[in-house]
Amino acid sequence: SRNGASGGASPNRSSTSRAGETSALRLARCAGPTPSLPEASKPSGRLTALAHEAVAEIERRVPECCVLTQNIDGFHRRAGSRSLIEIHGNLDSLLCTGCGREREVRDFDGMSLPPHCSDCGAIERPRVVLFGEMLPEPALAALHDYLSRGVDLVISIGTTSVFPYIAGPVIDAARMGVATVEINPGESEVSSLVRYRLRRRAIEALPELLDGL
Repeated sequence: SRNGASGGASPNRSSTSRAGETSALRLARCAGPTPSLPEASKPSGRLTALAHEAVAEIERRVPECCVLTQNIDGFHRRAGSRSLIEIHGNLDSLLCTGCGREREVRDFDGMSLPPHCSDCGAIERPRVVLFGEMLPEPALAALHDYLSRGVDLVISIGTTSVFPYIAGPVIDAARMGVATVEINPGESEVSSLVRYRLRRRAIEALPELLDGL
């Protein structure tokens, strides 16, 4: 599917800009400042960081490994993942709804919300997929290119797999007889399809997986 996370038709350029401003305002009001990374001083935050670091280490050890994520928090990139497809975008990237200028931010601490473009003064929005928007073409192209070359293992980690473009690689691999693994303590859309199912949290299972590489 090439629709955004919430589906819907693709808006035209002018309505995209207005929708982006509205969504940026809503994000600013509801979310407020966002954390830059899980804080190492907090046990839950450190465990989250360790899980992302484990994924990045798997990527370093396994040639041609690619990480596909629906998360927009940027944690995979900061943990060291480089062959990374952020299918819903990244909160670290801001896009001006007026002139289209882009810039990277580490976090929103100390920033006036909503942020405004220093060039034209228009509202800046996170470069993420918002309601009714299409998935980013570069990310879709990267995913298609990677899958077209074939895979020999697909691992689904801690996701409900409700989006077809997230579940798709697992489903297609299972149909073709390619090995599939799910690491998830709960149920997901692909739990009944995978060859190997680990009902465990990522932080528990990934270090053991690394030991076996």
